[in-house]
Amino acid sequence: ENYLLYVDGKPVSTGTLVIAGGYHGGIFNESIFPGYVSHQHEMIQFLMHRARSLRMQQLVVLSAPNYESTYLSLGFEKTGEVDIYISSLK
Repeated sequence: ENYLLYVDGKPVSTGTLVIAGGYHGGIFNESIFPGYVSHQHEMIQFLMHRARSLRMQQLVVLSAPNYESTYLSLGFEKTGEVDIYISSLK
């Protein structure tokens, strides 16, 4: 499920709730448009509320380090680190 948060008629945040089957899911593609970082909490809370309404019991999220405090403040628990690798295809 893909969502877009509007403030005063302008899109400010996006987020995707992935239903992984059973009682598990994930939050992905969550982004905040420049100048609207204060609305990140709103999108995550909405996605968590939607997950609860679908009777999910566990969510996973991949987060950039600068948003870690937001997820921790919403009850997420850090369980590890992920390394990302890139290759230029020429």
